[in-house]
Amino acid sequence: MIHRGVLGSMERLTAMLIEQHQGRMPPWLAPRQVAVVPVGASHSQSALALAGRLLRASVRAEVLEEGSLSARIRSARIHRDSYIAVIGDREHNSNSVAVSYPALNSRAALDVDMFVAAVQHDIAVRAPLPTVPSSKITDI
Repeated sequence: MIHRGVLGSMERLTAMLIEQHQGRMPPWLAPRQVAVVPVGASHSQSALALAGRLLRASVRAEVLEEGSLSARIRSARIHRDSYIAVIGDREHNSNSVAVSYPALNSRAALDVDMFVAAVQHDIAVRAPLPTVPSSKITDI
């Protein structure tokens, strides 16, 4: 027989974390840390390459390709992802990514290497919120 006291304390801890973070888990604890959103079908290869690179860096990432662009972004926001990485023509041509930080209500355009390093850093130090170089942030 399993002792229910342990299960109860785990449930209370999970409920406390969800309440404290308003349903948005810290980046290191989020089920899907990065949602990669290609603007169009022609950007899918770049999105898959970024997702593959993030997966190799032990980051939980997923490419969202089904539905309209706004529906995919809304889905990532509802899912409470820590980072929403959008890849369009400009990002595809310059090896960069437009990143939205829903928890911070801000966006940034980052080089792919800088973005992957920032996500890895946030996960390694167990940051409570995503971080980005302050010179790159623009408010939404």
